[in-house]
Amino acid sequence: MRRPTLLLAALVALVLGLTACGDEESDTSETTSGDELAAEEFAAEADALCESFNEEHPIPPEAQSAKEAAKIAQEEADLRVELMEEMTAIEAPEEAQADLDTYNEQTLAIIDVIEEQAAAAHDEDHEAFQAGFAEIDTLTAERAGTAEALGFEKCGLAATTAPDSEDSEGANEPID
Repeated sequence: MRRPTLLLAALVALVLGLTACGDEESDTSETTSGDELAAEEFAAEADALCESFNEEHPIPPEAQSAKEAAKIAQEEADLRVELMEEMTAIEAPEEAQADLDTYNEQTLAIIDVIEEQAAAAHDEDHEAFQAGFAEIDTLTAERAGTAEALGFEKCGLAATTAPDSEDSEGANEPID
């Protein structure tokens, strides 16, 4: 007789356990909706990726020649592409997808300018190389607004500025 009693006790425990779980979506006492939580989790995961990426890829030393500037700029463009690919692997909540698409388009525009800077440095066109910094500053400021809308605290908020020295060939900023 001991066996049916244990079986009945296990069944009662299972039923009580399932009813205690309840339906999370039906709980209206929560102050954060599931959508908001998903967006917060997405932003936190993206920020962790950006932070980790920047730690793995420290700021390179300032370029001492046009050749070095071209190499550093192309490496930065390649790293930004890699980071963007890793970020798109994170599943964004549906309500954040439009902002994320805009963020990625803005990132691609920044990458394009960095690649133009790499070409200008390769051609030793100092004026075109320096002009890229103003364009990157503008694009970065626009993207910062989108990053804020996505709830990012690490990604897309780093400002890129031209070097202080006229002789300097490149700025040193985090990738993202």
